[in-house]
Amino acid sequence: MGNVLKLSNNRRDAIATSIHQTVQAFSDRLHYNVNGLCLYYAGLGMDVCTFVYQKVNKDETLYYSLQGGSISVRVASDPEDVSRGVNFGAINPSFKTGSYHCWIVGLCRERQVIKPFEFIDFTSKHYKSNSLEQGHNWERTDIDDYLWLNQDEMEKYGVSVKIDENITQEAMEAWSKTSFKGAMLCQAIQNYQSIIQ
Repeated sequence: MGNVLKLSNNRRDAIATSIHQTVQAFSDRLHYNVNGLCLYYAGLGMDVCTFVYQKVNKDETLYYSLQGGSISVRVASDPEDVSRGVNFGAINPSFKTGSYHCWIVGLCRERQVIKPFEFIDFTSKHYKSNSLEQGHNWERTDIDDYLWLNQDEMEKYGVSVKIDENITQEAMEAWSKTSFKGAMLCQAIQNYQSIIQ
């Protein structure tokens, strides 16, 4: 599986921009503060990444999937100092109380994640503000508008995740029941296509 074709950096940038534009455009219809809408970023991102991948590689057997649980991000400037991190969704994880985080993993086939996998989070630009709101110092270089890391880059980047199957299932169901999901996807794909041309 090492020969699976991944999306280029230009396509990744275009996808991330289209996701941010679309979530912003639909912000008045979303149920939470725009800074903490990981469910919408991950759900929409999953669908757009899958759409683009399958179109580019002419392969409908592989896709991207939403995962939920908790995430830990290193806040220290020293890349070796993993003792200090901020956690999102790690304390009493629960979908109902909003104590969780969602991200995207790919590539997948028949409910199995292909190794080595990709970790994608379109909410990474909010890590710093959320960290400061929780009272943590942020000493590291600011993180870009999105993270799209191969499995082996996660530790180096100071990001670790803990998957919660119940939260993943509830998040997938919530995204699938979002009444305007189709409109968001249509808008995001239009945004992506106008950027990539």
